Amino acid sequence: MEKSTIGKRVKKKSGKPFKSGLKIATVKDIVVNEKDPKKRLAYVLKEDNSIVNVDQCYVVEVEGKFYKKFTEFLNNGGGYALFIIAVVAIVFAIIGFHGQHKFNIWWFIFFELPLYIFCGWALWRALKIYQGRK
Repeated sequence: MEKSTIGKRVKKKSGKPFKSGLKIATVKDIVVNEKDPKKRLAYVLKEDNSIVNVDQCYVVEVEGKFYKKFTEFLNNGGGYALFIIAVVAIVFAIIGFHGQHKFNIWWFIFFELPLYIFCGWALWRALKIYQGRK
């Protein structure tokens, strides 16, 4: 295997996450895996310095600069900022709606609150998927 995969993103063929919890990781170096009985080549991953055999992974082609920047932003904690902004937007929507209409506690408990909880859960789930985690 040539050194051209250094700096590229890889994913396990099995679909399982790496030790860092991410499903896509960046190759930092290529070494011989001393723990492998056949002494095969392995990737050293940038995120957690773990070693994974080359034959267990494939290179993921990242399309476009925007996608690369956006996934880097999410993996560096930016997704949490987006999640917080979304939660604040939901709170302001509640305040704005009830500022124009009379507040009905039963409507809020049985309709709005479950809807907002579901939206929050969906945002959180989307964040985890974009971060490459389960």
